[in-house]
Amino acid sequence: MRNFWRAGVSISAEKAEKRWDTILLALCTGVVVTLFFYNRQPYTFASWLSRFDQPVYRTYEEYLLINCLLLLLPVAVLLSGGGRTAGYGAGVGNRWGWLVAGGCYLFMLPLLWWAAGRPDFQQTYPLYRMARYWLPALAYHELTYTFYLWCWELFFRGIFTSVCWRWLGWVGILLQAVAFMLLHVGKPGLEVAGSLVAGLVLGVLAVRAGSFLPGFACHALVSATMDLFVLRRTGTL
Repeated sequence: MRNFWRAGVSISAEKAEKRWDTILLALCTGVVVTLFFYNRQPYTFASWLSRFDQPVYRTYEEYLLINCLLLLLPVAVLLSGGGRTAGYGAGVGNRWGWLVAGGCYLFMLPLLWWAAGRPDFQQTYPLYRMARYWLPALAYHELTYTFYLWCWELFFRGIFTSVCWRWLGWVGILLQAVAFMLLHVGKPGLEVAGSLVAGLVLGVLAVRAGSFLPGFACHALVSATMDLFVLRRTGTL
């Protein structure tokens, strides 16, 4: 059991240069701080930066665009600089990881159904308002939001978790989980609290699976299921 939990440290430490880890850690920190403040306000990125007298409210599309661009920034810098993604959770993952991801999703189903009956979750989901009333809009939302979650998991469980794990071990897993929780601020309180636990579980999953993909699949399914459960419990679907 001891070797099971420690194997990833020695293997991972040989796969990435310390120079890249330093650069990526700095980039990840900057991205988290930027998105923490940007996501908590309702205006366009230009309005937010320029402090216009009459700021313009952002659209759902801009929210996803700004988030995805910033979340992809570390891996874009890595690839453009000739770095390798092999040490940053870019593999397919192992059987253990996919089985655990599937088990986590099944565990979440009754909790999602219960949460979908709460007014705070019903007021929040689906995030794209048109998706609550029009089936093509719901399909559009799920497709675009799934890509957003792919960027999210590549950032958190691919780049950020890999660097934090090599530098700090279990403390690093906790660090990325706290950052993950911070970017949930503004959503229902139970979700914010639960995101810390989810961040820890997904971080461990990524380390042991050697990939962010099982966690992405679980996260995307949980998100889509929450939308469908809310629509069902509000009588919309």
